[in-house]
Amino acid sequence: MWWRLTRSEFERCKGEQNRRAFRQIVLSGEIPGFLAYYDGEPIGWVCVGPRERFSALARSRVLAPVDD
Repeated sequence: MWWRLTRSEFERCKGEQNRRAFRQIVLSGEIPGFLAYYDGEPIGWVCVGPRERFSALARSRVLAPVDD
């Protein structure tokens, strides 16, 4: 939920509230990311989705969009 919320929202909802919110995303049918496996064991995860869903990116100077 770190990238999907403002910093203050993330801090306010830290812990169980953020877990429930992420679970709702999964239950909605949206694919929130990908798991990486090595020899059948999960070793990593990456969050993906439309840029508009990641409010922290909207304010980032370092991760500004490179196109329209």
